[in-house]
Amino acid sequence: MGSGSWRGAGLMLLAGALGAAAGIYDFYNAASGIDGTGGLELVIAASLLMVFGALMVIVLGRGFVAGIFLLLLLLDVIGTGTAAYFLESGLIMAAMALAAVGWILHMNARGRAA
Repeated sequence: MGSGSWRGAGLMLLAGALGAAAGIYDFYNAASGIDGTGGLELVIAASLLMVFGALMVIVLGRGFVAGIFLLLLLLDVIGTGTAAYFLESGLIMAAMALAAVGWILHMNARGRAA
């Protein structure tokens, strides 16, 4: 796997961890206004699934299954970013923007390596 591909998948991994951490913080912070909501629980779960998906992309490298995980990661970034927008959580939106940059970097590195 090329270094750009590593960076992109690593960025998605980091963004998923940051999104989950920000979601857990918002979940227990009464001042956030979204504490204890089901939507925030869904965002936390989706962020943790992003961590798992990025790990699988790193482990698998290339191939059909890695491509499926990349498609699922794109859907996760879009869905979680939209949910963060509706929840008005700037930290989670920033994490999903970071994940989107990582996905783009990963896809560009894959295209150059082929």
